[in-house]
Amino acid sequence: WVTLQPRNTDRSALISEGVYQFSDTWRFNADVQWNEDQQRIDEGSAAFRFQSDENHIFNIAYRYRLLVDLYGPVPAGLDPRIKQTDISGVWPLNDQWRLLGRWHYDHSNSRNLDSFAGVEYSNCCATVRLIGREWIDEDEFFLLQDRTKSGVFFQLTLNGLGNISGGGISRLLSDGILGFKEYEANE
Repeated sequence: WVTLQPRNTDRSALISEGVYQFSDTWRFNADVQWNEDQQRIDEGSAAFRFQSDENHIFNIAYRYRLLVDLYGPVPAGLDPRIKQTDISGVWPLNDQWRLLGRWHYDHSNSRNLDSFAGVEYSNCCATVRLIGREWIDEDEFFLLQDRTKSGVFFQLTLNGLGNISGGGISRLLSDGILGFKEYEANE
């Protein structure tokens, strides 16, 4: 377990965010955090999002974060320049079957942070989801020995009544796929 201490500074960072909507289906957003004391970029991200309707979602994002001086010393062996990609989506195969997935990768430290792939079947009466997942818990991102976890998850939702397996898979999909919450609300 590693506790990172915040650094005291004379000036606050400058933060900027921009969003551009190319069309009804394509959107781009970016943000950057400029460190006034060090005259450098400490954090930034850029993302494209495609959503043609509630059933077609595709997201791709790149994140950069410099850990040095922001949170205290970084454990030896970890690259403090965190560079990550995050790709996720929901794609229908037909009216009842959909593919679901996410790949969140840390390029700086050559490791998979979170990935899952699965299928969903939905009709008038029920929705069934089967997901395979591999991940590192967020509180272990700064550990040198990755404790990768994996699992297969199943969810059965009786439409109009609720789901039998709890909200774990729905929460995983809502947190991992931008736009999934709206997709699920429109089902």
